[in-house]
Amino acid sequence: MPDTTKFLYLDHTDTAPATHECASPCPCCEASLTELISIIRDCGQDPVTQLSGYLITEDPTYLPEAANANGITARAIARRVGRDKILTTLIELYLSSCPAAPSEKA
Repeated sequence: MPDTTKFLYLDHTDTAPATHECASPCPCCEASLTELISIIRDCGQDPVTQLSGYLITEDPTYLPEAANANGITARAIARRVGRDKILTTLIELYLSSCPAAPSEKA
């Protein structure tokens, strides 16, 4: 049977997506998300549109192939952190900025 993991993403990597397991809130996930947003903006694209498209469809073509100064692409960052963790981090950051949101988890 052929190895189909390399066909999951259009940037032709040979590795399967790896989710990043960590505790909440996770400073490294926040930093990765900040870098991801920076790359998207540097490409002249809207981070809200691109990230929401990626999160809804899981289609990596919503994220640019452009790399940051370290040579890491937006797609590589998204793959490393994982779609679920990106979404969780976005929600945690939003809730932490809302004055009406409780400060502790239920």
